Amino acid sequence: MCNLLGRPDLPKDPRYVSTPMRSQNRKDLRKLMFELYAPWKQRKKADVLKELRAINVPSGAVNNIAEVFADLLSIFGNHQGSHLAFGIL
Repeated sequence: MCNLLGRPDLPKDPRYVSTPMRSQNRKDLRKLMFELYAPWKQRKKADVLKELRAINVPSGAVNNIAEVFADLLSIFGNHQGSHLAFGIL
């Protein structure tokens, strides 16, 4: 992932080499991660997922509400149902 972000040096950086060191340097690491991820916010979700999967980074899309319902409609279609009290739905 660090290679993909353009920082192949990070895994060997003494400030981040272990969990205790990352925890100790959390403020700086958090700032750095926001800087490294900022350009990715402008990219298409599908493109980012493709790159992550190409290097075997477990990943999946985080959908907004509109995307969730659009996906549900594509899976289940626009079926009508009925309800005892409300009738046809």
